[in-house]
Amino acid sequence: MKTTTKRPARGSTRAAKTGGAPSSTALFLTGLCPNECRFCFERSENATRYVREKSEVLAAIEELRAAGAGSVDLIGGEPLLHPDFAAIARAAAGAGLRVNVTTNGLALADRAFARKVLPLLDGVVVSIHAGDARAYRALTGNDSGFATLRQALRELRRAGSGVRVMFNTTLTHRSLGTLEGILALVAPFAGARWDITNPFPLGGARDDYAAIAPRIGEASRAFAGLVPRARAAGVVVRFSFFPACAFGYATEHSNDVAEPALATGYRVDHALNPEHPGDLVFRRAFGRPCRACRLRRERLCFGVPEAYLAAFGDADLRPPGKEPP
Repeated sequence: MKTTTKRPARGSTRAAKTGGAPSSTALFLTGLCPNECRFCFERSENATRYVREKSEVLAAIEELRAAGAGSVDLIGGEPLLHPDFAAIARAAAGAGLRVNVTTNGLALADRAFARKVLPLLDGVVVSIHAGDARAYRALTGNDSGFATLRQALRELRRAGSGVRVMFNTTLTHRSLGTLEGILALVAPFAGARWDITNPFPLGGARDDYAAIAPRIGEASRAFAGLVPRARAAGVVVRFSFFPACAFGYATEHSNDVAEPALATGYRVDHALNPEHPGDLVFRRAFGRPCRACRLRRERLCFGVPEAYLAAFGDADLRPPGKEPP
């Protein structure tokens, strides 16, 4: 596959907005990926062919060490496809950083590769965007991806407790009906956290947002049964970019509340996609039913993407029969 090595803009770390040493920083390694997710941020041709030079990544890691960062998140694309991934992870660990990777997990189906890289990592976040083969294929364009994912999860379980495993789902209208299937994949990892994220109109989701994003009302009905079943399985569910009314006003399940600095934007470490260079801003808004909500006043809810109101209106917000405590 042809790759490019366009140099990102300077400023290669994602630091906390409060200044000082960043506690965690995302380093983008490559746009290469076996999936072509409809909602992916990195849908531009330039981004999907990009492989960051090893020397540049190692220099960024040294900057993080000097700044006193505590950890680094290796992201993509599919970061495990970077040809120097193992060397990069080893260098980050050698710099005293906790090393995490966000991945679709497919590369870990190769047992030899999994055994090589997993000991280098402190944490793995596996993106599971559908809970059955048909929906996975429809969303990713990868005919064999779901079967490969299942094998990769088996390899992760074999790795034991040496690496912390978390899960991430960008929820779409197509995957909404497969949440129970995703829970079945996550449940064997007792104690794991599962983040369910509302898509933003960026990258692939921008042009067809109304067809990709779930409506809050239908998401709310699915979440009502999912959360207690996940709890019974020992899985901690957290929601990002959803209004609190979508999950019964249970703010302990809100990533927006846990990490408010990331609820409306964050800094990316590359400018490959002209759609979101530098600061990535999540524009959020409230509907008319939100005006009297206590959680809005107390900054315990950040509303919905502006594009949601444009696509669906506000009729599904604050579902009947659910009031904030």
